[in-house]
Amino acid sequence: MWAPYICPFEVTITAAADLVEVNPAVDMPIVISSMFIYVTSELAEAQEEWLEVEIQRGGTAITSGSGGSTAASALATTPKLPASGFQFEANNTTLATFTGGTTPWRGSFNVRAGGEFRFNPEEYVGCVDGNGGMVVRLPNAPTDSIDLKGSVHVLEWL
Repeated sequence: MWAPYICPFEVTITAAADLVEVNPAVDMPIVISSMFIYVTSELAEAQEEWLEVEIQRGGTAITSGSGGSTAASALATTPKLPASGFQFEANNTTLATFTGGTTPWRGSFNVRAGGEFRFNPEEYVGCVDGNGGMVVRLPNAPTDSIDLKGSVHVLEWL
């Protein structure tokens, strides 16, 4: 059974950063089903800017990023669900590195509109504990400092 969890983040970005890093538990695969990224500081910004966003997945291992939150369980979407087996970190300013990793998904969003990325089941990006983990990353620095809020929605196999 797939159980839905939410990994929220809130950060000021001045450089490339991992918005969310997820690390699956042993024998409990995870997939990213959707992502929501909203800019809260550019409302009167005259300059149009598009930011790249990508999902990176480890090949055989991940070296966790740093500078953000301590690893924690994700938020269950209902109180009846158990705590997530996977751990997540948010707002890492030192990027995670991967052993043999891939970038299975790339996109972009306009800072004025934000980004809502809802994947169909056949488009989910997932990993198992043997991959080490995944990150949702802004691979490039924005033109100026921006405040972001949002969430990454993860399904975990129980």
